Parts: sequence; structure tokens; C-alpha cells
Amino acid sequence: MNPFNPPKLWQSILLLAAGMALGLLVPALFLLPLGVIFEIDQAAVTRIALLVGEALLPVPILIWAILRKYRLKEVFRFRAVRWNYICYTLMAGVGLLFVLDEIERLMAMFITLPDYMQELEALLRISDLPSALLLIMSIAVIGPLTEEMVFRGFFLHALEKNLKNATRAVVYTAVAFMISHFNIYWALSIFAAGFLLSFAGWKTKSIWPSFLFHLVNNSLSLAFTHFEKSIDPLLSFHGHTHPIVFLTGIFLLLYFMRKLTRLKTYES
Repeated sequence: MNPFNPPKLWQSILLLAAGMALGLLVPALFLLPLGVIFEIDQAAVTRIALLVGEALLPVPILIWAILRKYRLKEVFRFRAVRWNYICYTLMAGVGLLFVLDEIERLMAMFITLPDYMQELEALLRISDLPSALLLIMSIAVIGPLTEEMVFRGFFLHALEKNLKNATRAVVYTAVAFMISHFNIYWALSIFAAGFLLSFAGWKTKSIWPSFLFHLVNNSLSLAFTHFEKSIDPLLSFHGHTHPIVFLTGIFLLLYFMRKLTRLKTYES
């Protein structure tokens, strides 16, 4: 096997775009029409399409790396890191979730979500055992893993090499991550989360801290969507995030980002 040599910038963008296109087109052209033809429940088909789309995201990069006989562990940065890096990332991420909750509530006061966003939220609600399995696999397991492999593993590494500037590499990776979700209404939250994930990826040269935070974040979001009526009263205060929760979030985000920043940066 050959040691990994990140591709040029245009090749990296092309491989990323190919994965996104594959993940969109295959479900759209094959799975969704089959659901209509065989009269399968559309919500179930959409959830299956989401799972398949997430699984296909790294396929072009996988093929490219295998043809060049690169070590996949290096391509996707499956690198072991110390637990303090993971813990600091998780704690900063929890703080970010609390802060973003209030920001999203403020935005909702001025921006009315369109019907398709409400339909999307309905699709993310667990209705039975099959829907629970599909949503957990796609949103809490497969999605976080493949997205981290592609964005914090492959793409961030390629930007670090080509741009020779860690800040730009982290920001551009977060922007690409935001664009890949095709959701203007959650763009700020996705970019903020993407920035934290990318910073952790650059700091550790590993996807494990960002993957675990991504998994926890998506799992919590899924749980909140399903148990919103039970959870929201505990976190809210007169239509806003409870001040104690919000201030706790600010503290966790600032304190653990500072701790993470002061840790030694791993070498590629």
C-alpha cells in the first residue's frame, strides 16, 4: 500500500461533489420512483433514500483511493487520539448546542419556516420500530460516520496541504459542510457545528472526536424531535432557551474550546 498523498484542490472538490451528486441522484432517480410504482409508504421510502444517500457519499473517494492503493486509514484519518481531546470536543459541542438553540428560537421569531421544512421535521419523527431503525442508522450512525470521513477526514486534509493555512482549511471545510446539507434555514447552525468539527479534525488529525460529537449531536436532535413536548418545557423559558441553560452553554463552549485550543496539535 502507498502512503496517502492528498490530491490537488480541484481534484478534491471534484471528488467531494461527485459523492454529493451520487448521494442525491441515486435515491432520487431509483428509490423514490420505485416507491411510487409499488405504492410503498412515501415516508418510509424517503427515510431509506436518506440512508442510502449518506452511505454513498464517500464512494467516489473510496474508489479513487483504492485505485491508487492508498491506505484508507490515512485517507479518512482513522487515527487514535487521547481521550481528553474527545472529551473537550464533546463538552464544547454540548455548549454550542445550547447556544444555537436560542439563536434558532430568535430566528424563528422573524422567519417563518416553509411547508417543506415542516414536512422534513415530520419525517424525522419516529412513528414505529422500522422508522426508528432507519432514522437511527441514517442520522445517528451512518450519516455522522460518512460525513466525517469525507469532510474532516479527506477534504480537510486536502485543504491543509493545498492551502498551507489551517484557518482557511477549517473555514472552507465548514462552508462545504454547510452547503452539502442544502438547507438555508439551518445554515448558521450547520456552519457553526461544522467549524467546531473541522477545528477538532485539524487539531487531532483524526475523525474520532468529530465523529463522536456528530453522533451525539444528531442523536440528541433526533430525540428532541421525537420527545419535543416532554423536553422543551425543561429547556425553555417564555419561548426562549432557559437563561441557565443558555449561560451554561456559553461557559461550556468558551471554556472547553480554550482547553482544546491549548492542547498540542497532532502532526499529519
